[in-house]
Amino acid sequence: MDWAGQKNCWENFRSDLSEGYEVISIDFLGFGDSPKPKCEYSLENQIDSIEHVIKREGLNKDNTIIVGHSLGALIALGLVKKFGFQNITLIAIPIFLNKFAERKRLENIFFYFKLSLNRKYRIYCFFQLIYRFIPFIERKIGLPRNIYLNSLKLTWLSLYNTIDNLLFKIDVYDFLKDIYNKNVLFIHGDQDRTSKIEPAREFAKKTTQFSIYYFSKLWSYGA
Repeated sequence: MDWAGQKNCWENFRSDLSEGYEVISIDFLGFGDSPKPKCEYSLENQIDSIEHVIKREGLNKDNTIIVGHSLGALIALGLVKKFGFQNITLIAIPIFLNKFAERKRLENIFFYFKLSLNRKYRIYCFFQLIYRFIPFIERKIGLPRNIYLNSLKLTWLSLYNTIDNLLFKIDVYDFLKDIYNKNVLFIHGDQDRTSKIEPAREFAKKTTQFSIYYFSKLWSYGA
């Protein structure tokens, strides 16, 4: 899951991922086709909403690989902490040490980020439906078309609260003890403008059994 992502973002990779594995992709609470209740959209809310899938599918902590992209990487850390999964892949994990400065920096990257991060733009949610028909708005927001169309399924509350509670209220270093001896794969673009590579590299070095892959000239539209 990235800034406006949903499970259909994984479809292009499903055939590769499914070689030897059963692939389960999930719309997180407040995203895609999942419910969008009035709630905090905290990490705990997200973990609770996924727990029934874990139990229904009988996911084994030793044989399951948890993969999370961007905001989803933070939720993946929460899943490892609660359920003890041994294998985790973190793609473009956002690690923001100076929360205030990072919020301001993100607002200046894309107009869509500004809409998502500032409470004065709550009115945005009332006009989401008509944005589909206004090409100028799509260009102004600055997202690829598929991500832009995915964003129309969001409410401002689900997006703002998720970002606020995950990006700016979580300290990823609190999860170090939970992943310290796990098999952790980090994947990151070396030109990611939203999730900078250096904090991810330093975080990776704190774990014991990790691999990290850098992709040249790759960056994410997500956080």
